[in-house]
Amino acid sequence: MAWRSHGTSNETLVQNLAKNNLIKSDRVKDAMLKVDRAHYAPASPYEDCPQPIGHRATISAPHMHASACESLLDYLQPGSKVLDIGSGSGYLTAVLANLVAPNGSVIGIDHIQPLVDMGKQNMQKSEEGRRMLDSGAG
Repeated sequence: MAWRSHGTSNETLVQNLAKNNLIKSDRVKDAMLKVDRAHYAPASPYEDCPQPIGHRATISAPHMHASACESLLDYLQPGSKVLDIGSGSGYLTAVLANLVAPNGSVIGIDHIQPLVDMGKQNMQKSEEGRRMLDSGAG
C-alpha cells in the first residue's frame, strides 16, 4: 500500500499513510505531521519512496519511517533517550524528538560530516527544529 500513500503536502502524505494503515497510532501521526518532509528531502518530498540526499545516501521512504516509529513506539515515551545512528537529513531524528517530548532527547549521528551539517541546516528551517537544536533535543 505504500505506493498509494503519496501526497501533495506533508499533511496529505501523513493522512494517506494513516488511511493505508501504515501509521496506526495518533502519536506517530502527530509526530510526523509536525515535521515537514520538504525541509529534509530536496526533491519530491511527499512521494512515498526513498529520495537521494547526496553523498550516496538517501532519506528513507515515509512508510519506512512510519514503520520504524510504530515498531519502537512502546520505547519512545516522553522523557526517553534515543540514539539515531545514520541520521542523514535529520528527518527521523526530528520525528523521534517529537515522540519523546517533553524532556526526552534524541541524538542523531552520521559518519558523513556533510550529512551532519545538512541535518542541522534542515532542522533550522522550522521553528520546531530550531527549538530542538537550541534545547539539545535534536
